[in-house]
Amino acid sequence: MTYQNFLDSQTQPEQPAGLSPLLEALWYAGRDEWHKAHAIAQQHEDTPLFDWLHAFLHR
Repeated sequence: MTYQNFLDSQTQPEQPAGLSPLLEALWYAGRDEWHKAHAIAQQHEDTPLFDWLHAFLHR
């Protein structure tokens, strides 16, 4: 999947199959579904990329 495909998928009602939890959270964040993205970030606390994601969501 390209970056553009990922962006385009955010207008669809369902997320693309096979997204990693990090990409799933970013997919929700791009759709302004903050609480869903935040829940995923918190499920993976103390993992560096998810800690970055958590900080990004609170920006």
